[in-house]
Amino acid sequence: MARTLLGFVLAALLVTAMWVRLEETGRSGSAVVIVLFLALLPTLAVERRRDRFTVGVVLGVSALLAASGAMNVSLSDARLLDPDRDFAGPLVTALREGFLDYYDTTLPFNTADFPLMHGLVLLAIFGFTAITGMLIAARRPVAVASVLLVALGWPATLIPGNRPLAAGALALAGVLALLFILRAGTTLSRGFAGAAAVGIALVAVS
Repeated sequence: MARTLLGFVLAALLVTAMWVRLEETGRSGSAVVIVLFLALLPTLAVERRRDRFTVGVVLGVSALLAASGAMNVSLSDARLLDPDRDFAGPLVTALREGFLDYYDTTLPFNTADFPLMHGLVLLAIFGFTAITGMLIAARRPVAVASVLLVALGWPATLIPGNRPLAAGALALAGVLALLFILRAGTTLSRGFAGAAAVGIALVAVS
């Protein structure tokens, strides 16, 4: 459990640090914490060796809650047989409009002016962290590295910044630290991996 939580926290910090670089002002720390908590739930389900159906239900419910909050589409008022109280339709519309907004503005963007773009950033953080966390819990190091490289590389291509090599080196160091955490067998090696992970995380959020 400790190894899974350490890996999840490191992955969450790295993914969050890379994706919030797309935003200029108005970042909502509480919203990020909420989506990360929701991403942790399916990770814990896999860690506790739940069956696939249970993991799927937990992941599905977490995704719905994350999408509802990120895109400001009410889930509690939705009714399946009432077209005036739909959830899927408004959600798809919000996702499409948020995606199209990325073509209408420069990055980094102001979240106050483009809340739907901010919602997509939150969903990206949730999705990549949830997938990475579940793979960490399942002890799939190659899959973890593959997903995390995509999660960190995608926002880097959208806004390279003035230090692209530093961002790439940080992403690579984070992936290597996660692989080391997953393969660390002794208490001493896990402690070293944890210390390295904390250092990388501090650099990522600084």
